[in-house]
Amino acid sequence: MPSSYTPSLRLEMQAAGENLNTWGAPRLNNTLARIDFALAGRTVIALAGTDYRLSSQNAGDDEARSAMLDLTGLAPARLLVPAVSKIYLVRNRTTGSVTMTTGAGAGAELGPGDVTLVACDGTDLFCLGAAGLALK
Repeated sequence: MPSSYTPSLRLEMQAAGENLNTWGAPRLNNTLARIDFALAGRTVIALAGTDYRLSSQNAGDDEARSAMLDLTGLAPARLLVPAVSKIYLVRNRTTGSVTMTTGAGAGAELGPGDVTLVACDGTDLFCLGAAGLALK
């Protein structure tokens, strides 16, 4: 039976008996690096005033796994995230507002200069801030 992947962070889960005596390096080290990135990694994303979809892939590096998103460039724009539960720390350094969305549910609006936590419940996104307001 081949490896499977966790639904939210897309981390490799070994099947019983798979990769016998080879799970250490590089497989375990790759998984640990991806966990580290999910907890403390930062990705700078240059927006161009249009939709931008975060990269997301099993067994590979991707933007959606990042703990912090640092947005630059042109706005207004939409930032499309995977439809899985995840919390992002987001800093909007663009020229205007950015809407984070899965494309299906409610989106989270980030004004220029906002720094806030944005949570996705798998469908909807919302800002976690003081009294529901983003921090500046």
